[in-house]
Amino acid sequence: MPAPDELNAVICPRLKLEAPLWKLDTGSSGLTGYYRAAASSQNPALFIKVVEQARAAPLLAADPFARFADDQGVAAACLNSVYTKLINEDLFALAYPYCEARFASTDTNDLARLGLALSRLHQALAKAPFQASVQQNASERHALIGDTLKRLDTLDTRTLPQTAIELLRHAPVRYPETGWQAQIIHGDLNYGNVLFPIQHLDPPVFLDFEDTVLAWHSPLVDIAFVIERFILIHNQNDATAYAHAETLLRAYLSGFPTAPPAIEKGCLGKMLQSLSARALGLLVAITLDNNTVTQYEWDKFQFLYTQTRKRKELISKIEGLLRR
Repeated sequence: MPAPDELNAVICPRLKLEAPLWKLDTGSSGLTGYYRAAASSQNPALFIKVVEQARAAPLLAADPFARFADDQGVAAACLNSVYTKLINEDLFALAYPYCEARFASTDTNDLARLGLALSRLHQALAKAPFQASVQQNASERHALIGDTLKRLDTLDTRTLPQTAIELLRHAPVRYPETGWQAQIIHGDLNYGNVLFPIQHLDPPVFLDFEDTVLAWHSPLVDIAFVIERFILIHNQNDATAYAHAETLLRAYLSGFPTAPPAIEKGCLGKMLQSLSARALGLLVAITLDNNTVTQYEWDKFQFLYTQTRKRKELISKIEGLLRR
């Protein structure tokens, strides 16, 4: 739908764009949100995030990671610096090249393309010149979560979901040893952060490297995330889920000149549990810092944790694909 006249009047002159912009339906209110600028004689086609000024810094900090990956031949959404700028004292615009794209389908073709692209992303990020700073950031994030959970018995948690608190008293927060060397990874490969071009069979495009700044872990963290968000959630039939995981992982392993070592036994299930537990621990820290967390977020990560326990036999079988 067309963007509000108020927003066109504020943004288009500032960015020198031809009005009107089109607002993408994301449920956002006010002037913040996602917009599309059609190509014109003044500008290329753009995807524009309009955020509160305070939200801009982490998005700007993520761009060097996306740009490094893109320079290494991995398709990644990088900022267009010409159209990325402060709009006014409240709003900031971040502009990216716009392409017609879709989310992943549940067929094996997309999973094979994603697996191969992910292997190339990991190999690219392993070469990035930010390893030490990301390792330090990841250590600080882990300390924040760990310190918060150590204080559960002394904190006033009455305003928090008690089912989540009880889960966190026993859940593994530290990622397990995997047998793979830690490095920079993407860190947030949820379903919305990978797009597949519509017009051609180019590799999928990786978005939102915001968490990469904090993501110094075994590449298995990203793999577990993808298995969870692209396969387990969408396939309640275990045979289908296993076949899809096999397609993903075979493509991933094929992208390396030398096969990675076999992972440690039992670590995939533990990794999936840790992903959910760490997310819940972070929600606790965020809430105790007087920020709002929706009930949906609490429910989502409790569901994902429970799903891992219920499907442990399937997950163990999938793990076998990485232990051959």
